[in-house]
Amino acid sequence: MLLINFALLALRVSQRAYCVWRLHGYRQAALSIARIAWANFVNFAATVRAMRLYLRYLRTGRAIAWDKTDHIYPALESIPFRRPLGEAHANGQTAPA
Repeated sequence: MLLINFALLALRVSQRAYCVWRLHGYRQAALSIARIAWANFVNFAATVRAMRLYLRYLRTGRAIAWDKTDHIYPALESIPFRRPLGEAHANGQTAPA
């Protein structure tokens, strides 16, 4: 079972690296492998935090507050003009790179 799990992991990593290589080049493909480990770490940390908050709620009855993320959006003037994807597709062209 462990061998099958490892083979499926290797397949998933190679598929991700291949797709990233096709879109962004070999450097990003190599980095995508490291990002898999980092993403697992971030997910684990978020799960631990969520469990801690939930257990605190069960212990104290204190409501769980929603963490609002602040976003900063660029001004429309700073974004180079690109045609909408549907317009390019309707004209039989490929998507802009």
